[in-house]
Amino acid sequence: MKKISSLLAIISSSLLFAQAPTWNWVKQSTGAINEAFACVTTDANGNVFAGGSIISETADFGLGPVTTNGSADYSIIKYDTAGTPLWMRNGGGVGNEVVFSISTDAENNVYALIRFESPTVTFGNFTLNCTLGSALGPNPPLPSDVALVKYDTNGTVLWAKKIGGAERESSTAISVDNSGNVYVSAFSESDNTTVGSSSIVVDSNSYVGAFLAKFDSSGNVLWIKRFGNDNIHDGCRLSGLVFDDLGNFYLTGGFSSETFTLGSTTYTNTFPGGYDSFIAKLDPAGNILEQKLLQGTVDDLFGGVVKVQNELFVPFNINLFQISNSATYSFDGVDYSTTTSTGGLLKLDLNLQFIGLVPNINSPGTVLTDGATLYLAGNFFEPTKTFGDFTVTNTNSSTTVPTGDIFIANVDTSGQFLWAKSAGGMGSDDSLGFAIDTNANIYAAGYFNSAPCTFDSFTMNNTSEDNYLDAFVAKLNSAILSNTDLSYEKVALYPNPTQNEVQIESANLLKKVNISDVNGRILDTQFEKTVNLTNLKTGIYFLTIETESGISSHKIIKQ
Repeated sequence: MKKISSLLAIISSSLLFAQAPTWNWVKQSTGAINEAFACVTTDANGNVFAGGSIISETADFGLGPVTTNGSADYSIIKYDTAGTPLWMRNGGGVGNEVVFSISTDAENNVYALIRFESPTVTFGNFTLNCTLGSALGPNPPLPSDVALVKYDTNGTVLWAKKIGGAERESSTAISVDNSGNVYVSAFSESDNTTVGSSSIVVDSNSYVGAFLAKFDSSGNVLWIKRFGNDNIHDGCRLSGLVFDDLGNFYLTGGFSSETFTLGSTTYTNTFPGGYDSFIAKLDPAGNILEQKLLQGTVDDLFGGVVKVQNELFVPFNINLFQISNSATYSFDGVDYSTTTSTGGLLKLDLNLQFIGLVPNINSPGTVLTDGATLYLAGNFFEPTKTFGDFTVTNTNSSTTVPTGDIFIANVDTSGQFLWAKSAGGMGSDDSLGFAIDTNANIYAAGYFNSAPCTFDSFTMNNTSEDNYLDAFVAKLNSAILSNTDLSYEKVALYPNPTQNEVQIESANLLKKVNISDVNGRILDTQFEKTVNLTNLKTGIYFLTIETESGISSHKIIKQ
């Protein structure tokens, strides 16, 4: 009987840990024309911030109707952990305004990068003016500037700084380090571009210039670093940024010019007119310490970078329309191409030395991490998409008029997939932003025009006229709980993630704790509320906690 009970426990555990998490909540906007979220982030308390734009004359995000000022207005909404909207900040002028990127600091302040075209835009008590000039080309876009705006946790604007010139400026990403310094990646088409109140010229000769600016927590510019060549339209774009424990950071980007200078090295593009990509390691002062190049006979684009312990994971995507039998790509001069790959995931050490390609990964999209495993997130248009042993199905199976659904998949650093999820409907349902919180809950934000659009048991219906867009933000649970006698009532774990031990809080008498890996194998059994994890490697584990009132299972992350 004991052997049978043990076998049943192993079987039930295996089924438990192969199960994908479920969507916890989904929130949408309502409006007659378009609303969309372009980015999402969280703070240390698990609150959620989504940013984007509103074109509808009147829209509602759950706090009552808001009206726009003419064209597209920017919008930022704060939700609590249960998805209840707490506050909204929106505004604009006669031009188009949109929030492109959003981040938070350790004190739960919020930083937003907002591109604006209107001559004047007000953020709280701060008013910024767009620098107007003669835009380039026969059918030029409107000149635009970038606003870097800091809000406190209640939505009060603390300061607003402008990045601007006579032509078009736009932003790509924002990150905040542990000291509260703010890093902004952007690009400019102006001859002279100033950042903040310092009137620092980014480059006086360039036609298009990508740059990275570092601000302190008060909005003062500390330094600006230019990427690319003087006097050359290098098409440089910066993609993503992550920090290490020493204050160094890792930056990815790409360029489309024939040559490109990074630090003291000039590279030749292997696909002129298309993109080659780079990753660079910089110190806190912005000096380049190391750099590597991804090159190919097709467009090859880095999508960002994440750090897991002492390793970097860099997603890259290959242009599907340029794939041929002769397509190749290489990293740091060594060929790693395949004729069928549409992208992959590089594994590097902290000095940018190549460790390998993570197997089983194509077209990874956005990559997130919980500190131990990776999450791939994005949109897919094919009828099905496979992640190891898991396959997700597009709600619209048409190959002639395909539409997008959303995917999220969890994979360990060796390429073993743990689960995969999808969501969507028959229309275009796309997530433009993804985020992960400290408890490994995943958030997706974007737009949809399906009626209905389904996230497990949650159904949204588009409310716009003529098949326009509504915005959405959704939370995917991280914890996978057992189907036995569930008693979630008063069981809590902390800290999580953890390094050596985790504390169990429960009002009920503890009987035992089984520690299992992601495959359901029981590694250890303990009987105290302080669970010792010292002998375990870094990774994801599950604690199956048995008390006098029932059994529950909880995911923990060992760092």
